[in-house]
Amino acid sequence: MITAETTVTAANGNVYAAVLSPEGVPIGVMHVAAMQDVMLGELGGTVTVTQAEDMTWWIGEMEVKNGDEYTAANGNVYVLTMEEHEGHAHWSAMYQQVMVTVALGTQGSVTLVRAEDMP
Repeated sequence: MITAETTVTAANGNVYAAVLSPEGVPIGVMHVAAMQDVMLGELGGTVTVTQAEDMTWWIGEMEVKNGDEYTAANGNVYVLTMEEHEGHAHWSAMYQQVMVTVALGTQGSVTLVRAEDMP
């Protein structure tokens, strides 16, 4: 029996759900997108990555891949990392430190590192 909750997993890992008419008759299938909320470091909030039917990953209209950088609303930059575990993707995002070297006159220089919570 096919219901609105019936899903099938294809060989490539995509999940499809039955599309039923108002009378409950199967009339097609639709791709069920895999979605994952990703914490942006400690302070950048979250962003949702969505897997398309062609197995690419997207944040809104932007395709993302392992190692891509994403700029959060607070202006901080985070590196996105995707790891596969038992056939499932797990995304994480790490804050990219901003480093600036400042000359100290004739006394050399010092490197300043901006923390995630600094403007």
